[in-house]
Amino acid sequence: MGYGLNLRLDIPVGSVSLAEPFIPAYSSQTIGEIKSDIQDINGIPYNEQILLYSKYILDDSRTLESYGIQDGNKVQLIVRRPGKLPVIFHVNTKEITLHLQLTDSVYKIKQLLAAKGYTVSSLMLGSTRIDDNATVEKAKLVPFSSVYFLHLFSFFHDK
Repeated sequence: MGYGLNLRLDIPVGSVSLAEPFIPAYSSQTIGEIKSDIQDINGIPYNEQILLYSKYILDDSRTLESYGIQDGNKVQLIVRRPGKLPVIFHVNTKEITLHLQLTDSVYKIKQLLAAKGYTVSSLMLGSTRIDDNATVEKAKLVPFSSVYFLHLFSFFHDK
């Protein structure tokens, strides 16, 4: 019996190369089963895979059908470094991706951004300011969270 659909794996430029970007699948398969297939076909370890569809991280226990994924749909494959979580930081029109551990503090993140030439006064997730003492885990950052950072500028003028 043939497969019901073909998933196209979409990967970020400069990430990994895939032996086979198309994965044959059934709509009743779980995301975990798809990850196992990706491991078998492309050699990417199961626990290093993050699958995204319409900017949502796919849960291993749910099926393709439960997400409305159909034949030919693109599913983004992100390969994460073991123990590290990719988080995207935005300032103006630039994006900076840092690979963080769950125990990293906001203070440490600010230091990492400062090392890249950015002075950060506050980090924002949505409309909520993230406390400097919070960790990545306590701030509830997930892979590819979009965090915005704000600069404080001082303006001096002669009188």
